[in-house]
Amino acid sequence: MHFESLKEFCDFAQGRDLHVYGSGFNAFVADHPIDPEQLRSFRWCDLGKPAWRGIAVVNPWTSASECPIVIIPETVDRPYRTWGNLLAAGDEDLLDRIERFCREE
Repeated sequence: MHFESLKEFCDFAQGRDLHVYGSGFNAFVADHPIDPEQLRSFRWCDLGKPAWRGIAVVNPWTSASECPIVIIPETVDRPYRTWGNLLAAGDEDLLDRIERFCREE
């Protein structure tokens, strides 16, 4: 599974009836509609907890010095996925489903 850019991933996800909310630096993807205001209250340290059910965050590889609001391997204490030039973390069931979409193509 490989995505060159966040835009490529967002187009892919939207084509599979997933809901995408992006800021340019990262994108939230969900299997259900979310109030964008709710996303502001999400904390990275809560990844995998009930508030993240059906929700993941995806962003390009980066480092903490470049942009501290995105997930980076050294700050994520939950499993994350590498999809080419992107990192993804959040609800593992949703991440598995997205990977199945790729395999089905």
